[in-house]
Amino acid sequence: AYHRARANALFMIAMPVTMMLGSILSGYILALDGLWNLKGWQWLFLLEGLPSVVLGVVTWFFLNDTPDKANWLDNEEKQALKAMIDREREHAAIVP
Repeated sequence: AYHRARANALFMIAMPVTMMLGSILSGYILALDGLWNLKGWQWLFLLEGLPSVVLGVVTWFFLNDTPDKANWLDNEEKQALKAMIDREREHAAIVP
């Protein structure tokens, strides 16, 4: 639970930072208006939308559901993670 809370906190902190930096980047991308006969919004769609779609497809195929399926973990790490998940499930409240 500690690691999940920490990851969630980092994710929440990163959101306003990425919005701030993304807005600046979007402004520069919109300035590409007319390059290769594409409008600024089309550049924005290609340069910000296409990588998101590609990353989503890659994640769909390579993200593992359980520690048992993670090739990049050794057996000791898989067992430790499985034990931690089982402990958390024992203490989890059932919400109707």
